[in-house]
Amino acid sequence: MTHVNGAPQEAPGCCWRERPIPDPGSRRCNLQTLGRRITRGVLELGLPILVDATFLKQRHRARFIELATELGTPVFLLDFYASPRRLAQRVWKRSGDPWRASDAGPAVLVRQLANEEPLTPEEAALTVGFDTDVPPGSYENPRYWHRLILRLQRGARHGEIPDSAPRLRQA
Repeated sequence: MTHVNGAPQEAPGCCWRERPIPDPGSRRCNLQTLGRRITRGVLELGLPILVDATFLKQRHRARFIELATELGTPVFLLDFYASPRRLAQRVWKRSGDPWRASDAGPAVLVRQLANEEPLTPEEAALTVGFDTDVPPGSYENPRYWHRLILRLQRGARHGEIPDSAPRLRQA
């Protein structure tokens, strides 16, 4: 992948999002497989990892949960949600920003909302939910993150989080 003015550009025979990309271990490998390899490598080193993905489909969430379970690593799901109206407002606002971090437009949002699969009861037990239908300044308030901090502290007390994992301090 090449970058022009900081933005990723398609290289010959390779798209940074959708089509398979070259991988030293095989001729071609898609981003999902590459992401799993990287995730596995980091987890095998005993380091904590945050996998940033929409995980709209249960089968995709299950793959990462199975990998973490196989490697004896604790799993927490962070469910960031907002009303469809708020999501549409954010997509529209971002559409005018040439430096936006996401390429998701209205069509992507509609497709995501239509294809989202609810969490299973087992996944819900692993989940800390966050209502993001709040003013952006809310994220700076330590109380917004309180449930996550409690969940991580509870996991540390029960041995779910290795001693090598960084500790969060409440402000």
